[in-house]
Amino acid sequence: NYARQADIIISGVGKPGLITGDMVRDGVIVADAGTSEVNGKLSGDVDFDSVFKNVKDKDIKNAFTELFSTLS
Repeated sequence: NYARQADIIISGVGKPGLITGDMVRDGVIVADAGTSEVNGKLSGDVDFDSVFKNVKDKDIKNAFTELFSTLS
């Protein structure tokens, strides 16, 4: 799995939950630029509940979440 070998993952597909915790390694940097609507709420490509424990830079997660929440 290429994602498991990555140091940085940038996703902009628009498919909710595409990237899960079992697909990434510890210390990965994740930037989720994919957006879609699920049950009336904005959702990204990354399942951050499962990925968050492996993410190195949590500020990137927060920046994208805030940016796309503002744009919606």
